[in-house]
Amino acid sequence: MMDKPSFIKRGPEYYALALALGVMQLRNSLFTLNQLQFALTREDEGFRQSFNWPALVNAGMRVLIEADVIEMTREDFGPHLYRCKPLLTWEWIFEGEGRKIPIFARYAEVQNLSWLAEALVDVDHEYSRLALTSDDFEEPVPSLWEPLPLDRSDENLREVTKKVDEAVSQIAADNGYAANMPGERDYVVQSLRAFSSSRGRRIQPKHPQSV
Repeated sequence: MMDKPSFIKRGPEYYALALALGVMQLRNSLFTLNQLQFALTREDEGFRQSFNWPALVNAGMRVLIEADVIEMTREDFGPHLYRCKPLLTWEWIFEGEGRKIPIFARYAEVQNLSWLAEALVDVDHEYSRLALTSDDFEEPVPSLWEPLPLDRSDENLREVTKKVDEAVSQIAADNGYAANMPGERDYVVQSLRAFSSSRGRRIQPKHPQSV
């Protein structure tokens, strides 16, 4: 049995292998995922028992698209259409870049479709056991920024942090600011506290005396 993170990485790769083998039967035409399954089933009846979870199939196809061996087209209606790109060959699967995917390298030694069909059934069962959904296979949106690395032992940074702490204490104790512009005052205090906390320090709030 696998944990979820391991399965989310490994499970789709089994489907990617099956899809790549099916694509080789349809390489000169546009095709749908249903046609791919049919092509595999003609080779081995065991594939009728797999392809039960669209999330796994789509994640497997995404592996091939990211490897630049399959392209996908979308239409307003109907299923997605796929086409084999020139890079996808038997050599790519068994001897080339495809072997960077662990199950591709293993299958190059096994080369047994019946084994792969049964392996996909196991993948489907594990998907069900882990109670996964399509959301689990969605790629996270990459961050547009990264925090700059800071040396917390740097004397200049420690001095800035000290001054921020002092500013927070003064602003929090300013009853006039709190009375006249409470929203702005709270925003400034929260922002400065967040900065100081991010430097690995914790500011103890000071409650101003009532006017």
